[in-house]
Amino acid sequence: MLKYMKHVRVLFVHLGAPQIATAAVLRLRPLVDTTWIVGAATLQHEPRENDSTLQQALRQANIVVCMGKRTFDELEKRFDIDARKIVVWHQDKYNAGIIEKECQKLATYLHEGSWIDVTYKDGTKTGLILPASWVCDRGYWHQGVHVILMTRDGGVVLEIRSKDIFFSPGMLDLTVGGYVDAGETPEGAALRELKEELGIVLSPEQLHLIDVRAHSTWHSTRHKLSRAIIHTYMTVIDDKDVVFRPEFSEVAGVALCSPKHLNDLLHGKTVKGLGAIYSPAYHNKVVRLARRELKQLNSPRNKTKKTVQ
Repeated sequence: MLKYMKHVRVLFVHLGAPQIATAAVLRLRPLVDTTWIVGAATLQHEPRENDSTLQQALRQANIVVCMGKRTFDELEKRFDIDARKIVVWHQDKYNAGIIEKECQKLATYLHEGSWIDVTYKDGTKTGLILPASWVCDRGYWHQGVHVILMTRDGGVVLEIRSKDIFFSPGMLDLTVGGYVDAGETPEGAALRELKEELGIVLSPEQLHLIDVRAHSTWHSTRHKLSRAIIHTYMTVIDDKDVVFRPEFSEVAGVALCSPKHLNDLLHGKTVKGLGAIYSPAYHNKVVRLARRELKQLNSPRNKTKKTVQ
């Protein structure tokens, strides 16, 4: 989960009551990886000489848990801290049962999926690394990848999205995709996602970058804003030889779609036995760019290029 990071640091902070933050530490430690560094700090009501030590601990922490709104307000007033890595619990008074429950929720949340780089809209890294679920829930910019797999005659590989997946469950997808993990390159993420989702292994030379752009999407049913810089690749497959081994937690099925049926899907139609694609407008752009690249690859001077084996 955290190949790029040696340790994860979680810091609990409480205003004037060290026993509350310490209780949270004791409950979280058994729930997380042994390499994680879980600590507590007490924020005094008045500025003290040791504030510089707390400032350093706040900067080093990947996740800061403020044990109460008053703690957060005081931290924000007195310290230079990135609020994007803070979560606020309403724990101004000690309650063992609530602390136990909140620690279990936090441990699950932090272990869910990969950790990714938070970026600016232009793709530049901010230096902040957070769980992917945290980044998406809060609408922070990050990097993602999409890969469209095309046949030489202009067909495409369709994924039937799992009904348990977060975005557009049960619908058709023309691309394989996912997050760019912390410390990973977009190209490396694309190759990894192809292997994880479809069970196929490609070389970097078989990927062709066709687009990089910022996408901002509001998911009304989930009341969440997704903001990502998407690197889109295409690759050409030999549909006679490729064997797909889909990861069924994300992909319910795989199908080869003819150019005719592809055009129907792009016009918002439903293909019998398969369904419809989500966001036809977005997929129209991707297919248009992929077809342009395919035309170049099918030109006489590129006929010797290798396809997926």
